[in-house]
This record gives sequence, C-alpha cells and structure tokens, in this order.
Amino acid sequence: MALSTIGTNSIADDAITAAKATGFGKIGQIVVNRNTSNINITADGSYTDTGVTATITPTATSSKILVIPSFCYLLYQQNTDKRLGTNLRIVRGSTAVETWGNDAGALADTGIGTYNYPSSQQIGMVNIWTTVYEDSPNTTSSTTFKLQASNIDNKTQIGCQHQTKASSMTLIEVLA
Repeated sequence: MALSTIGTNSIADDAITAAKATGFGKIGQIVVNRNTSNINITADGSYTDTGVTATITPTATSSKILVIPSFCYLLYQQNTDKRLGTNLRIVRGSTAVETWGNDAGALADTGIGTYNYPSSQQIGMVNIWTTVYEDSPNTTSSTTFKLQASNIDNKTQIGCQHQTKASSMTLIEVLA
C-alpha cells in the first residue's frame, strides 16, 4: 500500500499559527484545594457548604474553567427506609451553576447503595463522588467555586470528609 501525502498549503499552516498565537486550548493555571474537616449536614432541603471549595483568578474573560470536585462522604440514617440520597450542586460565588439529585428534576440520587449495620436500624454508605463541569465565568476577578449538599427527605444525614478522608476541588483555567 502506498503512503499518500496531502498538501496542506497555507490553510492548515495558517490555522495552526493562529491557534498558537492566541494560546487556544492551553492550560493557564491549575488550583487544587484539599479538605479533611468533617462537616455534618442534617437540615432537610437547605443547601450547606461541604467544605469542598477553591478560588481562582482567571487571566482572561474568555477563559473556561474546568471545575472538578471530588467529594468523600457518608450517607446514613436512623430508620429502615433504605433510601439514601442527597442533592449536590456546584456554586460559583453565590450562583448555583450545576445541580444533581432530585433538585435537578429527576430522581438521580448521588448515593446508590447501602450497608446495614447489624446491631441497629442504621444504614449507611461511604461514597466518592466526582464530576467535571465546564464554566465560563467571563471575569478576571477572583472567583470561588464550592460544592453544596442537602439531604432529600430529612431522614438522611451527610458526613462530609467522613473520618477525615480528603475531598478536593480542582480548578483548571483553559485559555480561549
């Protein structure tokens, strides 16, 4: 089989030169913040900060920010309903930008398994939850992203960073 070469002429070369000149797709900076402080959430329907947070100052208003929370938590309850669930949301400043769980409009619990404690009616499970969210904050000001949680039915408690296991927030600036 013969190897063919397709000439790019100036079209591809100009596109590559323009991309290099603008820095398109390059990583501007990476911020990682780890937290091991245990926080318990018991209030039904009220979003509470989980301690998973980080702050970044974008270098350009056109930059995209990849938001990558990694959340270690325990869901547990004192009854035998055997349904454990929570709502989670990413907040930029004071604005929720992405939501998971019942508040997202569908039954999409972030916890999907249970462990029965044989000596009591308690059930619980430890979860590691992560996602990637792309945000366009359109600012060069210091911007804080955080993960908040609320329980679904006032029967579940959420132990954030359970037994001091680390959760983290990673922010990656992608230059446009």
